Amino acid sequence: MFFFISLFLYINNVFLTIPLEITANTTNERPLQTLEEDITGDGWPETIQLHGNKLAEESNYFHDITFSISSPFTKTWKKTLPKGYDPSIKLLPLTNGQQKDFFYAVALNENKTEHAYELFRLNQGKLSNIPLPAQENIQIQLEDNFSVSVKLPLQKKTHHINIDELKKELIQGGLYSEQGKLMKETNIIPEKIAYMEPVFLNKQNGYALKTIQYVKGTNKEHILGAIHTIWHMQNGEWIILQTEWKEQT
Repeated sequence: MFFFISLFLYINNVFLTIPLEITANTTNERPLQTLEEDITGDGWPETIQLHGNKLAEESNYFHDITFSISSPFTKTWKKTLPKGYDPSIKLLPLTNGQQKDFFYAVALNENKTEHAYELFRLNQGKLSNIPLPAQENIQIQLEDNFSVSVKLPLQKKTHHINIDELKKELIQGGLYSEQGKLMKETNIIPEKIAYMEPVFLNKQNGYALKTIQYVKGTNKEHILGAIHTIWHMQNGEWIILQTEWKEQT
């Protein structure tokens, strides 16, 4: 933003007016996080920074977030990251025991119930994204007697959740009869993964990724429970080490 002011001079009995242009610094960009580590293998530590630009000084929301790697001896790499609240980045060997990755997390709302994540690494002179795990082969269905069945991969047990408290709206919606008979086969699609966090397994296996994925009923305000999963990268693929169902209490 530019402002103009006038400079008044009195020379030889004459007033002279000289307009001056002043640039006001309206940016709220600031360094949010700084790491120092040799990730190029040249023997010198690079400066790794996360920068954010706030909508306003009193706001906690960063509408412009950038990641950079710089060194006096190498080029500079930059990357734009998802915007939001409380952005942070971790440097750890999440997918390869010999190379460290960047794990980025940011809250999408102020109460931190929704998040965005990115996983990437510096590979052959380029910043390359790594796909995050996605839970598949989850079977969730409505059953007779106002019940929901949840079948997870790697588990023989089928979990059954009572949804009697939703009886009235389920009957009104034509999904159940008054007697609790399921009127039409209905599958429930789980929500996207809501939360991710790197966790350390042991010296042999290194780090893994823990995820939490919520399952909601026909009423999206009603959470039935959550699927907690531990993922480990093996031969370039995310493998499920452990998955469990935790019913909402």
